[in-house]
Amino acid sequence: MERKNEIDFIQNKPEDFIKVSGRTLEDRLEDVQLPLKQEKKILNTSSKEAIKDVGKKIVSKIPIASAISDAAFIFMDWNKKIDEDFEDTKKKMLIEEYLNKADSQEKAIQDLKETITNVYGNTLVNKIFRILSDYPPDGDLLVHLKSALNKICESKHFEELFTKHKFNLSLIEKLSPQALTILSDVNNWPDFSMNTRVSFGGKINENFKEPFVEAYLKEKQINDENKKARFVYIINELSQEGFIECHELKNGQCRIFLTVSGKELFEYLN
Repeated sequence: MERKNEIDFIQNKPEDFIKVSGRTLEDRLEDVQLPLKQEKKILNTSSKEAIKDVGKKIVSKIPIASAISDAAFIFMDWNKKIDEDFEDTKKKMLIEEYLNKADSQEKAIQDLKETITNVYGNTLVNKIFRILSDYPPDGDLLVHLKSALNKICESKHFEELFTKHKFNLSLIEKLSPQALTILSDVNNWPDFSMNTRVSFGGKINENFKEPFVEAYLKEKQINDENKKARFVYIINELSQEGFIECHELKNGQCRIFLTVSGKELFEYLN
């Protein structure tokens, strides 16, 4: 229970956890900083004065290289522990999100147990954990990965579907959380107008990103110019990766559709 309480504390008060842990780092560094100061004093005085003020014993036992090595190890060791704590916290938050949003928590627990105790299923779950490890323990990515976890747990047939699941998880890993959020919002994408366009068989290949983003942000009531630039970049990312296509409608409006790959990825996000 002690470990669970620690993880709960990190989940609820991550900034306080960092502050508390920072004190232990400061205490450990104190033992290194003092010898470093003493060593600096030795180097800044004559040998005779150094021996008199600090003692020949310190000169032989506390070389600068050793103190710096100790400091480096302390930083590395402290950060490793913090990283492991946050990794476990994020995993716990993801599983909680998965269970909380399930229609039947009893079924969700059984599905997760079957998944994580299967060789192929366990590999997929740990792939999801690794994707989560690159981001803070909050935000839209947690929701998207919960959906992916749910998709995998419900589908069963882990060995048979392993390649398909792994491929789509690699796509989720490749895209930014913002791109995943926009793609998952496809049902709310608005039609839009373009003053100048060139289409081939109704498909528009160029210059549709900015007009779409302007219509999309207007729909979302977002007026930030900086966000507009980021959204244009994201739509370009989705287009270049082959997840979306723009087509001209019969009424002269334009609409963005998910490609086959986009539809398959969408299934893992909703």
